[in-house]
Amino acid sequence: MGDFTFLRLFFCKRGGFCPDKGWSKVFVLLHAAILKSRWGMFLLILFPVYKMIKIFFKTMLILLNVMTALILTRFTVSKFAAWPESVAGFVDMAKPLGIDPTFFRITTGFIIGFAVLFFLSNVLILIRMKNAQGGFIRWFTFNNLYALGAMTGALLAEFFLRSSVKWMLVYIALGVILVSILNLLTCRKRILATLPSSKVGQV
Repeated sequence: MGDFTFLRLFFCKRGGFCPDKGWSKVFVLLHAAILKSRWGMFLLILFPVYKMIKIFFKTMLILLNVMTALILTRFTVSKFAAWPESVAGFVDMAKPLGIDPTFFRITTGFIIGFAVLFFLSNVLILIRMKNAQGGFIRWFTFNNLYALGAMTGALLAEFFLRSSVKWMLVYIALGVILVSILNLLTCRKRILATLPSSKVGQV
């Protein structure tokens, strides 16, 4: 049975059902037919490679979310701890808005701090993505849309509020946006399945 375990996996995932022992002969025949075909042999080789690529991509995505959370943690701490560089930056950016720089800095610290928590929760959801259902998928979607909005705001602040653009901060914001987009694209089918319009269509 081990020789055609991949066929069971294929039917369980694509067909929506998992054959029991009564289907053993069917799988034996399918396995024999595949072995006789050149394309069948190619599929036998390709399937485990495809699975390995999926596992590698998922692992890299989890690591990217962890790294993003760690990087943003540094900026959260700098806001709340009133590091001189951060204080000077917000004094500069607060002038065009006419608001209190301390209030601006602390508020931004909370915004980035929430993004840290959201990326950490992304890691947990990605690890359990196979079993994640509606509520978790919606939370995952919100996490990444929030990060996109926060980093878009950071880019606008860099280009329109700061007197001289700090390009390292621009690159970091773009990197966070890229990770959020990758998260959304990776789970796009599950996300679309949770939308109200898709449920109405099924009815």
